[in-house]
Amino acid sequence: MTEIVTIRVESCEGWEGLSRERLLINNQEVMSVGPLSECPEDAILERDLVGPSDFVSLFENIIKDHNGKKIKFEYEEVEEFLIMTNQVAQQPAHVLSGIHQLNFK
Repeated sequence: MTEIVTIRVESCEGWEGLSRERLLINNQEVMSVGPLSECPEDAILERDLVGPSDFVSLFENIIKDHNGKKIKFEYEEVEEFLIMTNQVAQQPAHVLSGIHQLNFK
């Protein structure tokens, strides 16, 4: 049986009332984004910002590590981010994209 890789996006509202998101692959956090309200100079100095090069690098790693496997995409609104210890939120996920086969040459 082909392994299924789960790519999950979790969204929540932070303590300041602003949105945050994180990306998990097989329950391992690989990327997170949130508001710069705690440290607005980050936007000026271009520190800690997720951008296109981060996306390309992540995509290359997904292709390299999971090519030929089935991928399940999940998108979920959560109350807060749980610290990952190989478990995800207990709320049911809203699976929007279903399962797809990843095949690149």
